[in-house]
Amino acid sequence: MQSWVVVGAAILLLLVLVREIITNRESRRLVRSLRDAYRVLEEKNDQVLDHTAQLEQLNDELQAVQSELIRNNRELVESRSLWERLAITDNMTGIANHRAFQARLREEIARAQRYDYPFVLLMCDVDNFKPYNDTYGHPAGDEVLKEVAAVMRETVREGDLVARYGGEEFAAILPQTDSAHARIVAGRIREAVRRHGFAHRDVTLSIGAAEYSIDGSDAETLIFRADQALFAAKRAGRDRVVFVQDVASRI
Repeated sequence: MQSWVVVGAAILLLLVLVREIITNRESRRLVRSLRDAYRVLEEKNDQVLDHTAQLEQLNDELQAVQSELIRNNRELVESRSLWERLAITDNMTGIANHRAFQARLREEIARAQRYDYPFVLLMCDVDNFKPYNDTYGHPAGDEVLKEVAAVMRETVREGDLVARYGGEEFAAILPQTDSAHARIVAGRIREAVRRHGFAHRDVTLSIGAAEYSIDGSDAETLIFRADQALFAAKRAGRDRVVFVQDVASRI
């Protein structure tokens, strides 16, 4: 009986040892599996990190390209705006050129027809400009034109237009202004030019004026009538303001 007990105990001990051996082997297998899984996970994580870095680099490059596009677009808009300003600006004096004057005159005629308000056109000419050029040279004459333009621009209202019509002739459009108020503005312009200190000698301005709807119903007629008044101012001795109404009986 005791021998069977010993045999049973031995068998039980053997089973326990076999199970422990199996358990240890399984544990080592599981550890290897965990290590392999961890290694794969690390590799995947490295790949994700690489992809993230690549994405961040691509995003930085995209932002750089976007910034460049925005900058190029801004420069294009600024360049286009500059060209548009140059297209309507007199190169020498910096005021509106003949093209801008014609466009604005037609705009004011359209507004006057729509809203039934008056406006006045002034045609201005620098007196004795050719002798000034011949005596002091063209650079001095150019400087006179620049200064006359600046004086006129500083004298009129913000909404008025001062333009170089051509040569030594200037024009001013006075919106929402009748002849009575335009006489005041024209007188200020003439007086400001006469009082301005030019380099070599005094310079004066002759001004002819015409009011829309009274002196002309279209651009060509209005310019023609204002020119007639300007010629009358020249014939009368220069350095003065003449409205078409003032010489209507002689025109």
